[in-house]
Amino acid sequence: MWKYRCLVSGGASREARKATLGPFPTYSIADARAWAAALNECTERGIDPAQKLRERRAAGMTVAEAHRIEGARVGLRPIIGIALAPVYHC
Repeated sequence: MWKYRCLVSGGASREARKATLGPFPTYSIADARAWAAALNECTERGIDPAQKLRERRAAGMTVAEAHRIEGARVGLRPIIGIALAPVYHC
């Protein structure tokens, strides 16, 4: 299981944030590294990755995201050339 953990500054305190991508081999190490790099970029910009994810979920889910989630849930592997890793943009 690929997991991510970081500390987010909240004024005088720092809070730990955690996220889970999914299991290996559903997500390769390259997918996990790209995912973690995007989350690190958000954190460095002062954006809470968990808050960003909540906003994306509140905005709605695309059909492609629903297929990716369901495929990962039932253990399907990604089709070559199509990444299953969620895309994070800060």
